[in-house]
Amino acid sequence: MPTPSLLVRYANGFILASPSTPLAMKVYSGRCLDIGENANYGAHLVDVGTDTPYPRYITLSYRWTAETKRTSLRVENTEQFYISIPDNDWPQIYKDAVSIAYQLGVRYIWIDSLCIVQDNEEDWVEQASQMDQIYSNGALNLAGVEAQRETGLIFERIPLRVAPCVLTQSTVEADTSSESWICYRPDDVRKAVDRAPLYGRGWTYQERMLSKRTVHFADQVFWECGCLHASEAFPLGTDDPLHPEVLDDAPLRVKTELKSGIPSTEGGPVQASNPQWRLGNSSQSPEPPNLHRLHRIWCSIVRCYSPTRLTHAADRLFALKGISKVLARSYGLSANDYLTGLWKPCLAQQLLWSRESDTYTPEDEVIASDLQSYFPSWSWACCPGETRFVYCFYGFLQTFITLDGDDNVSNEDARSPIPTHLTIRGRLIARQEIQHQFSSARGRQAFIVTFKLDEEVNDAPVEIHVEMDRPVRDQESQVEILPVMSEMGHLCGLVLIPQGLKGGSQVYKRAGIFHCEAKALERFLCVDMGITEKLEDVLDASAPFFLL
Repeated sequence: MPTPSLLVRYANGFILASPSTPLAMKVYSGRCLDIGENANYGAHLVDVGTDTPYPRYITLSYRWTAETKRTSLRVENTEQFYISIPDNDWPQIYKDAVSIAYQLGVRYIWIDSLCIVQDNEEDWVEQASQMDQIYSNGALNLAGVEAQRETGLIFERIPLRVAPCVLTQSTVEADTSSESWICYRPDDVRKAVDRAPLYGRGWTYQERMLSKRTVHFADQVFWECGCLHASEAFPLGTDDPLHPEVLDDAPLRVKTELKSGIPSTEGGPVQASNPQWRLGNSSQSPEPPNLHRLHRIWCSIVRCYSPTRLTHAADRLFALKGISKVLARSYGLSANDYLTGLWKPCLAQQLLWSRESDTYTPEDEVIASDLQSYFPSWSWACCPGETRFVYCFYGFLQTFITLDGDDNVSNEDARSPIPTHLTIRGRLIARQEIQHQFSSARGRQAFIVTFKLDEEVNDAPVEIHVEMDRPVRDQESQVEILPVMSEMGHLCGLVLIPQGLKGGSQVYKRAGIFHCEAKALERFLCVDMGITEKLEDVLDASAPFFLL
């Protein structure tokens, strides 16, 4: 079994000895578990800010089981839980967490099933909306990463996994000197933590990202904070820049970003105050550095979070709400600047996403049907599996759409959001050649389409590469394409399916993306040597359409 000595040593060094750590729970309004100073005390609930103004507390990340539901806080037992909580039927992971808290000298602990009334929708929404405060203000997060493979935090391990193998060889036969090598896997954190069962679940992603410090209980104990990645095998640190797998540490990048916020020297807060949210640039120019940074970190977040699974499809964005709130505060944005999983200041780039997998299983079909009940087609949240943004880095960008009005505010505060729409102006392309080739591509996700913009002009055919969100269906032969953005000679846009009319305006749903050489559509988009004034005139005069 693991010894707590390493954990206590780190805790003393990074938490208990830090005068700035206590207790930033002033902003959290909710419940916490008071476990007393020893096991004889008896656990009960307290109200933060009333019974205990500023407690030092730890949090727990774990996967729910049948035991969790049987012992959770409900309307009928709320009054009793404020007096005493029976712990006889507690899951082992709760008991282990309390035991570790005693060893650390921490009296308070936050466990979701015991601190949120599970059968009260109003209480659930109120508390779940505060995950950014709950986890980011905790002194330490305990994570049972083995999830259903192990019932608790403390379990039997393979000793050789904790003690690295040391090879020793004499340098010269006649000499007594020798050289030693330590044999280890540099990707231990990736295999034991990042790919662990716990982090395959959606809610636990933001719990890990928001926590200042996390202890991962795997085949050995792993420590993670902004200063250090360590383990029982390597208590001084596991980071090794000689190995490429540590160079793309998305979790560390996200945690650092959420912790550090925006330095004032980088151009001030991102602004999205233009009532028309104009996305078309009058000239090709680099984007503001903070906008670049916001988009880049959101690319990492969506790429890592989107493959996770949730019991309730409606929670897909709610389980990311804590992270979005931290980013909004850091970048000086309002809640209205976050629109169904996308950021309005980066909207053109973030409309351009695609599925990572080139296969579409029957399970994907079931999940997609559920997600589309809650999220619009233009948001990555409606698409099953891992998704990625096409443009993760800014160069010299040029956009070919504008977004009108503010009549499309979504309701992310609701447990079951209602899909919202965008009102867009852009130059749609509808050609019979495109529709015929989509008809012949039924059942496929990726293919090439060629067409001529103008039969009377002797131009070369335009060739576009199509990536569909799902295999082409019979009813999806009637398609149009919308150029959205170009960068360094590469153009990308949306594949749209007409849905009829609404209030005299055409309605579309997204079906995928396309990309091609920007030069192929240059004349159609009225672009010449980077001058787009004519394009802006065309967009202003064009009729808006709805994207559902």
